[in-house]
Amino acid sequence: MIYLGFGIIAGAILALPSLALSLLCRNCKFFNLAYGDQMGLTAYLVLFFNVSLGLNFPASVILSLIISAILGVIFYWVIDNVQDIVDKFNAQDIVDKRSLTIK
Repeated sequence: MIYLGFGIIAGAILALPSLALSLLCRNCKFFNLAYGDQMGLTAYLVLFFNVSLGLNFPASVILSLIISAILGVIFYWVIDNVQDIVDKFNAQDIVDKRSLTIK
């Protein structure tokens, strides 16, 4: 009977990311594997806070979820603004500035 409980828990853990991935692929027509990276980062943060720092398990889960969410927002902001940063540093401007100094 205990195996049934563990099987339901393991199935629920695997069902949520697979449901999110299938919804994203079906609706946006875009295949993204960042769910696994984000979940792995959160799991390693829970392990770090629980084992290395000695926090209890619920506190380490909540703290790692907050840090993972903040890092997700930062990564989204960086990726969203990469094109603006590239446009600011136009390669032609750099070549023109260097050609003025060479005589």
